[in-house]
Amino acid sequence: MNNSLIKQISFDLNIGKYSDETNEEYGNRLVYTALAAWARNLVLGESYTDLNEEAANSNYHNVDIMHIQSRLTQIAYGMLTVIPHSKTWFGNGSIEIQSSTIASNIIDNLIFCYELSRLNDARRLTNSPIRNAAFKNNELVLGGEQWQNSNKTLISVGLGRWMQDTKCSENYKEIFNLPNYTYGEYYHILLDSVLWKEANLDGKYKIFKTGTGLFYNKVWQDFIKGKLARGLSLLKSIEVGGGYLLVNRDKDQIYSARLDKWYYEEKEIYRIMYMLDSHNETPAIFKAKKYNDYILLHCHSILPNPEMRIILMSSWPGRFFNDFYYRIIPNFIWDEVEKLLTNLGIKIEYIDI
Repeated sequence: MNNSLIKQISFDLNIGKYSDETNEEYGNRLVYTALAAWARNLVLGESYTDLNEEAANSNYHNVDIMHIQSRLTQIAYGMLTVIPHSKTWFGNGSIEIQSSTIASNIIDNLIFCYELSRLNDARRLTNSPIRNAAFKNNELVLGGEQWQNSNKTLISVGLGRWMQDTKCSENYKEIFNLPNYTYGEYYHILLDSVLWKEANLDGKYKIFKTGTGLFYNKVWQDFIKGKLARGLSLLKSIEVGGGYLLVNRDKDQIYSARLDKWYYEEKEIYRIMYMLDSHNETPAIFKAKKYNDYILLHCHSILPNPEMRIILMSSWPGRFFNDFYYRIIPNFIWDEVEKLLTNLGIKIEYIDI
């Protein structure tokens, strides 16, 4: 039974076993991506075998989120029962708890990645419109419930579906609302475009310390105004949650600009942090191991939301199902991911296996 199921999922979603991974590690990837495919189709209220033109055009295009959660939990339970997998990869607790947790995580991530969309009644979900995000040599299919393509081979990776295409015209920056400037240009854009005001900075702040090489949740140090360096700095208020400031010291004058909540809700604070480290010539370093079929990437810290969405749709978690920091990335899209990261000012360091 489990052998037949594994072969069918592998065929349907075009996921092959890597040469140096165990059956359990392969099972982790199969279960994760198969559940993402099921979640997209549960919005239609039908199973894979019932997906035909009549069903696709019926009134099944929105479903209560708890219905999807309940059905996806049952599917996860069935898969974890018959497909070999790493027990710790799916968390602690009984198989019932693991099934519910992974189902909830998959749904949340698909909403985050705009694969599923909330309707006005936030409890109901529908598929997002179909779009193709074109990279240099590949296209990422977004939205809809498509899992096969009659013209091109779809390759499932993590939460995403990819097509290899060397003739596509890049549009992924527009699709994901990525900046169309380099990290070096960003420094000067902030200097020129932010509304600066003279500042006393008499409150209590932490300052982002460049060049530490530490994870970004550990780089905040006590702010001492007399030691503020010239140029741009990033501060956060100890007294106001989410209160971030850009500070510019020009000679003996200090100017500040408060960043609105969009910067921390969309994790754009991290874009500024990566930029400041690069401007300081101490870029954040992500380490990568090259295997025969894939790259294992160790992320230094989290990414801004647009880049985070692309990573979730171009890789599998490494150590456990909700692990962002270790990612398994197939060779065929590694160049796209590497470019995405280096555009943030991140340095990729290759290490021996």
